[in-house]
Amino acid sequence: MDATTGAPVSAERLAADKEFRLEPEKAPHGPVSILMSSADQRVLVLRNGVEIGRARITVHDPSEPLGTHTFVMRQQPDSSAPTWVAVAMPGHFDEDGRALSHDAAARVSMPPGFAYAVSLLLARERHCS
Repeated sequence: MDATTGAPVSAERLAADKEFRLEPEKAPHGPVSILMSSADQRVLVLRNGVEIGRARITVHDPSEPLGTHTFVMRQQPDSSAPTWVAVAMPGHFDEDGRALSHDAAARVSMPPGFAYAVSLLLARERHCS
């Protein structure tokens, strides 16, 4: 969506020779969302509803479903590092508050440069909120 008009914006696909694209200047402020699709083998990064990045991902052992889940990054009181914690959603109410398992996270890989840049973006957002 266009941040000023709310009109739909078609997202440009990645060129065949590109692993990822990250353009945080398209939306310099606002909440960050990360959408990952094992079916599409891609991850999208949105800030304030505007796509600011995308990358190709690889899901290891794709015959084993990852499922549909929603996670938020939370600072745990007993740790300096944030964790990804599940949010209750239809069909997954029992997962509320459960941390993302290391095994599930390890099944997904993305370009290291993209992962690093997004981690810096999230760290910056965490310190600004």
